[in-house]
Amino acid sequence: MPSGISIRDSDDLWVLQSAIEAESDYLVTGDKDLLDTAEIVEDLKIVSPRELWLVLEAKKS
Repeated sequence: MPSGISIRDSDDLWVLQSAIEAESDYLVTGDKDLLDTAEIVEDLKIVSPRELWLVLEAKKS
């Protein structure tokens, strides 16, 4: 896990670490604890399903 990243629910750490190690562009989640880390995790966009839908809709136009 990259240094400086903390998360309230330690059960979510494996999800975050997996997305980072896979060099994912997006982590789509409804989990509040993961969404709250969005601003401190670099090189990974952590978004809600609605936010991703908006991104994809914007790319269509």
